[in-house]
Amino acid sequence: MTVTMPRRTISPALLALVVGLTGYSVVTHAQVPSQNANPSADVRRIDNATSGDSADGAGWFWYRDRLIVPRVEPKPEAAVPPTKVPDRKPDRIVVKTPDPVKPAPLSVAWLQENLEKYRIKAIDEPTTENVAVFALLNKVYLDKADRFERAVMKAVRTDPLLDENNRFPRATAMRAFAISNSSEARSGVIKELAKIGGLFYFYDAKCQWCLMQTPVIEQAAKRHGLVLRYISMDGSTIAGVPNFLVNEGQAQSWGIKVTPAIVYAIPPNKGMILSQGLVSLDSLEERLILAAESENMISESMLAKIDPTAKGVLTTDDMNNPVLREIGDDPAKMVAYLRQKLDLRLTGTPDDSLPPVRMPSNMNLLQPLSPSTTQAAATILASQQSAAQSNITTPRGSNAQSPR
Repeated sequence: MTVTMPRRTISPALLALVVGLTGYSVVTHAQVPSQNANPSADVRRIDNATSGDSADGAGWFWYRDRLIVPRVEPKPEAAVPPTKVPDRKPDRIVVKTPDPVKPAPLSVAWLQENLEKYRIKAIDEPTTENVAVFALLNKVYLDKADRFERAVMKAVRTDPLLDENNRFPRATAMRAFAISNSSEARSGVIKELAKIGGLFYFYDAKCQWCLMQTPVIEQAAKRHGLVLRYISMDGSTIAGVPNFLVNEGQAQSWGIKVTPAIVYAIPPNKGMILSQGLVSLDSLEERLILAAESENMISESMLAKIDPTAKGVLTTDDMNNPVLREIGDDPAKMVAYLRQKLDLRLTGTPDDSLPPVRMPSNMNLLQPLSPSTTQAAATILASQQSAAQSNITTPRGSNAQSPR
């Protein structure tokens, strides 16, 4: 006798619970195709008789197979390299500058910009109209210059700090008087220089310029009381030179290359070259003053008398004063500073208590010293002492010649 048991149905909720706990999918009746060629490797059959819970072995899936399919994990996606974003150049910022302000018509800036243009046009196309335009504009330029000159003259003549006539007179009679005073002061300074030094005159008997230079240097020596010693480059004498020294390396050591040459020497070993080549009497005196001034041998009071045109001139220190950085571009402060300095340079009185001439402190040494150089220096000093005693301006010692 066959007993037919009623089929049991599984509620959807219970089925979902079973699937969630086991992690497998349950498929009934339908055959799940496998990706593998051997279905038994992928599908595991479970007998329904052993899966039921009834006494006769009938389970929930009577005459049904439950296929358990492995869960396939999704393959990880291949890492996609990040796409490189091209660098983006910043947007170009265009700043529009304002149009430059055009100069006013007929101003100096306008004329500088346009006058040449009208001149070229008048040359290329010399019509009456083009030439007239250029001529009129050129007259405007000249009229501006004329009015500017008049304004400058007015400002200068009414300001004692700007009037150049206060530095050195322009009138003929006054100018001659100032020049005479300057010459007298210059002669006085040279006389003072003659007390501490003398002149070496290098000559060559074959030098035609030496024949012309000899009477000039002799006149300078007589006028200012300078001791003069002749030094022959070739060991020979020339007309008017009875006694002389022979060059034994002095000229070479002092850098003398051209004759005639004149050296101002101070015993025992100091001196400076005044000239190499033919010079006039006035030029020789100016060179001697300039050489002494360069060695700070002349006092400021004597320099002011020698060169009155140096009065009222700003010095280099005045124009490079650190105070100018603080003043900046302030015209009022700048004018006040310049007036103060100009007043000092124009009206300042040098100290007259200082001696007019002093010994140099850093004069170049006449090196290397040879025996003849020392002998020549000693001869000059002895001659000066003799001249002071006998009141002879240009002594020539009979023993001045050195052995050859």
